Amino acid sequence: MSQETQGSFNHRGYRLRSTIDESAAKQLLDDIIDNSCTIKKVFRDSRSTYAAHLQVGDQNVVHKIPRARLKRTWEKLITIIRDSESIRTFNNLQLMNQLGFNAPIPLLAGYQRRKGFVTDSFCCYRFAEGKEAGPDDAQAVVTELLRLHEKGYLRTDAKAANFLVSDNGVTFIDFRLKKTCLFPKFKKEMELARLARVYPESLTHLPEKIRASGSFKLATWLERKNIGLKAARRRIKRVFKLK
Repeated sequence: MSQETQGSFNHRGYRLRSTIDESAAKQLLDDIIDNSCTIKKVFRDSRSTYAAHLQVGDQNVVHKIPRARLKRTWEKLITIIRDSESIRTFNNLQLMNQLGFNAPIPLLAGYQRRKGFVTDSFCCYRFAEGKEAGPDDAQAVVTELLRLHEKGYLRTDAKAANFLVSDNGVTFIDFRLKKTCLFPKFKKEMELARLARVYPESLTHLPEKIRASGSFKLATWLERKNIGLKAARRRIKRVFKLK
């Protein structure tokens, strides 16, 4: 199936962008809105995100809604001058595939605006088969992440759960690509330091020149400090909630 964007069009109050033809895209949205599909698994249903594996006809798709980004005032204000989070997800999935990496195939993304601001959005992409990366997959994960870094991008939120492994290799999921312009080398090392913290098996597969560098050691130290600060903020929030 082609991953070229088929154009933008309107349906049921949404402005849509898709890689499938217009009639199929409209039918997919109809099936989701009208609950003419089967929810096979809900990955997340929180204040920040809704993500579920759906069976829609003969298709297995992931339906994702960025709830938090639709509620935060400052993020809603920014949407008056930029695309919705769902459209950016759609574009990132396309870009990853174009760069030669395994990533879910984007199918459909849409948004609604009111007075210029995005008030609702969603993204649908093909469900990717595979198992969560485990200890034995660390070398393959590191290899793919370093390959992405070589192309000038960060994947953000690098952890074992966001890499699927199958016979086709490593698939990137739940990512937001960032182009590194300012301090690119150090930002990549910060991402590697985070990966090493949450996925310890990956550390031994990093090139020796990275592990031995002073900047990577600094990145590792900063990652530990950052986690400590986040934990302290959570404790403070809990205290205030109890009052």
